[in-house]
Amino acid sequence: MPILCIDLGSKKTGVAISYDPFVVAESLPTIFHSSEKELLNILLNIIDSKKVSKIIFGLPLGPKGAISKQSENVKRFASLIDRDIEKIFIDESLTSKIGEKYNSEDVDSVAAKLILQEYISEL
Repeated sequence: MPILCIDLGSKKTGVAISYDPFVVAESLPTIFHSSEKELLNILLNIIDSKKVSKIIFGLPLGPKGAISKQSENVKRFASLIDRDIEKIFIDESLTSKIGEKYNSEDVDSVAAKLILQEYISEL
C-alpha cells in the first residue's frame, strides 16, 4: 500500500509517494493553496484516490530537536486528516535546503521526497 509524505507549508506543500516501501520515493507536484481547508481537501483526494496506507509528515524541529511552533502546527494539521491511517512524524531538518540543490523550482516536493526516502531507508 502506498506511503504518502507531506512537507507542510503555509502557502505551498510538498508531497511525495512510494507505492512500494522498498522502492525509491517519487515526488508529486507541489500543492499551492490559499487556505488550510483547500489543502486538506486536495490531500484527502490524493489519500483516497491512491489508497494511501501511511502518512509521513516532515516535522520542523527547533534547536537540539525541540518541538517548535511549526512542529505543533504540523501535528495539529495531521489531526485534521480524518482517515484511519497511521501517521508518522520525521525530523525534516535541512531537507528544503538540500532540495534547493536538486530542483530550485519544486523545492517542497523534493524535500518531501527526501523525507520519505529517509523513512524508507530505515525500514
